[in-house]
Amino acid sequence: HRNIIRANDIAYVRDGVYFDHSDFNTVEDNTFSHLRYGVHYMYCEENRFFRNVFRDSVGGVAIMYTERVTFRDNQILNNREGYNAFGLLFKDAIDSVAEGNVIVNSVNGIFMDSSHRNTIRNNLVAYNDVGVMLYASSLENVFEANDFVGNLATLHTVGRADADWTPGG
Repeated sequence: HRNIIRANDIAYVRDGVYFDHSDFNTVEDNTFSHLRYGVHYMYCEENRFFRNVFRDSVGGVAIMYTERVTFRDNQILNNREGYNAFGLLFKDAIDSVAEGNVIVNSVNGIFMDSSHRNTIRNNLVAYNDVGVMLYASSLENVFEANDFVGNLATLHTVGRADADWTPGG
């Protein structure tokens, strides 16, 4: 718990940083490339990551079975190492906030499965094959004031997926 990972260049390993049952960590000002996942959270709470670059991997960030991750001002770029690659993965992620991130040129920009009450706000999601892959198992997520630019498909739903795309009208 309570680690700070700052100003590193991490490449050519499986996961750049892997947190398992580890809370209150901060990851900031790092570069992650040529990995499976840049940062991988499993069963964590109250983690944060800011101003990192995640690029040229299978996945930029994987948030799995985790609650309350806050992240902003990250660049998540060119994650195409596989047909199901992603920039940002939410799997059983709850109450997280993504703000001001740039998510560009991945197979799936944002992938959400069984994830609830997350807020995706003021992000650029651009030039991905799919901007958001949203499974019906994900409930009460809010997408607010994001820019979706040049994605082959802005949204792909699996099942009758539902999210709030216009909070406050």
